[in-house]
Amino acid sequence: VCRGKFGLGLSDKGKCNFGSSSYAMQLPKAEDVPALAALRRARARQLEAAASSVVEALRPDDAPSALALPPALDLAFEHLVYRLPSGRPLLRGVTGRFAAGGFHGIYGPSGAGKTTLLLALAGKLRLDEGTVRFNGRAVDPRAHRALLGFVPEQDIVLPTLTVIESLRFAARLKLPPDLPAAAREAEVELTLRRLGLERVRDSLVGDGEQRGVSFGERRRLNIAIELVGAPAVLFVDDATAGLDSTTAQQVMSCLQRVAQSGVAVAAILHQPSRPLHRMLDSVLLLAAGGRVVFEGAADDAADHFGGFGLVCPRFANPAEWMLELVTEPAPDEFD
Repeated sequence: VCRGKFGLGLSDKGKCNFGSSSYAMQLPKAEDVPALAALRRARARQLEAAASSVVEALRPDDAPSALALPPALDLAFEHLVYRLPSGRPLLRGVTGRFAAGGFHGIYGPSGAGKTTLLLALAGKLRLDEGTVRFNGRAVDPRAHRALLGFVPEQDIVLPTLTVIESLRFAARLKLPPDLPAAAREAEVELTLRRLGLERVRDSLVGDGEQRGVSFGERRRLNIAIELVGAPAVLFVDDATAGLDSTTAQQVMSCLQRVAQSGVAVAAILHQPSRPLHRMLDSVLLLAAGGRVVFEGAADDAADHFGGFGLVCPRFANPAEWMLELVTEPAPDEFD
């Protein structure tokens, strides 16, 4: 039974009741249930074997053979190019690296290809040129999406579910189907604590019409839904969109703890403050048109530009200063 204003429910006569209407449902016959269950178990074993082969293929040569969890992935990408069907390039030779256990920020003005880059690395776009490497081995990210988590800018949660229901639902979809219920529940509880959502575990998510959790808590829940699947790399599109400084700090602190657990975290930041910039291990700065301007340690960015005679003012925010360098000034209509 699903909560909601339309009164969706199931009857005992193989029908689905939606409001005042009733629709026939085709249910499996009793004699078919054992066969279906056996088929599902066989499929689960096939998926487990496939996942094990992927982990083995991506494991570094010197890693222990008893590794059961997805390996710590060191993600590198070289000369990535992506074009629209019209031929307009969104990425032009983008090269960089997201190390395992690192917290990596992606800066750039509108139209710099930041979201396109994350979608390509997450296996959701087909690149025209370039190479992506997991632990030094060239791979197609689209073939290993189970190891990659992507948090979009828009909410992906249902307002009529509670926080804990949302996580349990995501866990059933993302974790192996033959995983014991106790182990799956333990993963849900762990993710709940890592994202600081224990206090609102039984609260409705809500939306603009129904009161629920706060905007910052909803953002953390979106991250938790991807994290419960135990990805080796987590991509976050516009991690602090619409958040005040305090809430943005809380979200970034959660992502930093995720990175410290061994996951490579790459997040797009449109308006990074000085404290948020200092939390990052590395920065990838893109200019309009998908060109790389800087890639390296966050603390080295100011010195890099200083070598070209561009000096960051003493009391300026380095992140905002770098964005100003690569942002074209708006045209003056009165010139």
